[in-house]
Amino acid sequence: MGNLLEYSGIITKLRAMEARLLTDEQFEEISALTSITELVSYLNANSSYQDVLQDMDETMLHRGNIEKVLILSLYHDYTKIYRFCGPNQRKFLKLYLKRYEVDLINYCLRIVINHYQEPFDLNHKKPFFDKYSQISIEKLITSRTTDQLVENLKGTEYYEPLKKLKDSQSVTLFDYDLALNLYYFTAMWKERKKFLKKKELELFTRDCGSKIDLLNMQWIYRAKKHFNLKEADIYSLLIPIHYRISVEQIKAMAEASNMDEFFAVLQKTPYARHYNFEQDLTIEQMYEDCLYHLYTADRRQNPYSIASINMYLFLKEEELRKLTTAMECIRYGLNSGETLGYVGGRFNDCKNEIHQYIGPRNDIDRVTDLYLSRYEIQLESALSELKTVDNLRPFVEINPYKDALGKAEEFAGYLVNADEISPDTSLGLDDIFELIRTTNEAYLKIQAKKEKLKKETETLANKQKLIEPFRPLDGELDRILRYKYINYRFGRIPVEQYGRLEKYLIDDLGAIFVKGEQDESYLYGAYFVSPGESQKVDAVFRSLHFEKITIPDEYTGTPADACQKLNRQIADISRKIEDLIKRQPTCLIKKPLRS
Repeated sequence: MGNLLEYSGIITKLRAMEARLLTDEQFEEISALTSITELVSYLNANSSYQDVLQDMDETMLHRGNIEKVLILSLYHDYTKIYRFCGPNQRKFLKLYLKRYEVDLINYCLRIVINHYQEPFDLNHKKPFFDKYSQISIEKLITSRTTDQLVENLKGTEYYEPLKKLKDSQSVTLFDYDLALNLYYFTAMWKERKKFLKKKELELFTRDCGSKIDLLNMQWIYRAKKHFNLKEADIYSLLIPIHYRISVEQIKAMAEASNMDEFFAVLQKTPYARHYNFEQDLTIEQMYEDCLYHLYTADRRQNPYSIASINMYLFLKEEELRKLTTAMECIRYGLNSGETLGYVGGRFNDCKNEIHQYIGPRNDIDRVTDLYLSRYEIQLESALSELKTVDNLRPFVEINPYKDALGKAEEFAGYLVNADEISPDTSLGLDDIFELIRTTNEAYLKIQAKKEKLKKETETLANKQKLIEPFRPLDGELDRILRYKYINYRFGRIPVEQYGRLEKYLIDDLGAIFVKGEQDESYLYGAYFVSPGESQKVDAVFRSLHFEKITIPDEYTGTPADACQKLNRQIADISRKIEDLIKRQPTCLIKKPLRS
């Protein structure tokens, strides 16, 4: 269910913002408009866009200027959400921001590559990117060539992937687009584990992975349908990440001899169930439909999570796309039916999914079994929907299924491709409780083994950390630590103090100092001295702030040998932990219950 307390404020804000999105009925009204002026007047009077349109000069009412203003609405919404978010949600939003950055760079590349006469017009975006982005618009607008543009991205994560193209011959806009897209998706895929944890990571992985799969299918389709590209060229377009589509399926689609073969493979993918191939829809519509189903399901199942943020931003961006399309249709004088056909009207369905189930409290089990258990739902408090609460009484009985449900949801999260697994509805309530109990026992045993191995790893890592600075020493530790007639001291000395020792004292001391590794502050090493000189030498080293480090007598071989041995031991334990993690889902497989 996500973190209710962490997300309650955000969800309330998102619901209020979503309520202001344009409805399908409003898009029908927009499709009947005949001029851009009428469209602006309509949006001023009937939408949240009045916040950015109300002060717009009537002489500036053309498509380009209006689009610039509308995009500000998206940035304003992003800012509103960001303000309401805590540190964890902001990590997701920073990942999400990358798509806006890529769009900005693509826009600038089109300006310089196509040698547009009009200057960069990015002043409307500057406040947003100055606040949230690593990209400096002030630098970008000075670019007149692609080389200058790439250099002006120095210091950002996009510099290196684009820099590789600078020295290439005959580089086109398509090459830059491809490089940016490949970097964007691979970076998102790699960085997700750094920024997100647990359920948030699971949701983002599913959303990002599915989008990559769908884009790869879309690009294969376009390459075969419109450009007749060779297989090698098709493979160069694809994002090298496979989520729910196998390498074999990608290969079969790319190498299909005709479109019928392509669609035959496509129908076998997990995404085909969300799409009616008999409908006369484009591959782009399939992409949007699948994402819509995915985001809707994510939000329904995990309302108090990043899924709600992701869903809103998706709906907002779809709304802007549809508005831009409507403006283009109006510009070319299309009639209402034609405009509506291009615009479409299906992405606000989710905000009307409110159902009320009312009845006697003592009949709640029957109602639950008859309605609630058979459909995907999200429960809402009646207090938020009703004008009066005079006849309402709180339902305060303890939920006997809460703990068991929590465990079931936790275990389901460990299953591979959990969304593809059909639940077993044949079990009775007692059987379900027994299954959860036995599964929990098996799970706890595995967890206990993992924790034990992790502690062993920590112990070995501490031993490694202790001996690592002394790796340059070539003496056998097990022999040194047993010296009877030579005293030794392992430790570290400040770098500046060792300079004094080396310059003024070392020749006068009856001792040998063997250096280990050095960092910014300390030089590690060991000194050896005869017992008779030991007291004097120890005093000198103490005066130079030498810190003694005790080395236990459990090490063998040289310090380098000891480090290698510890590395092998840590690697062995890591493999054992990985094996346990792989075995973990097997304990979730239902076994025959005892009679």
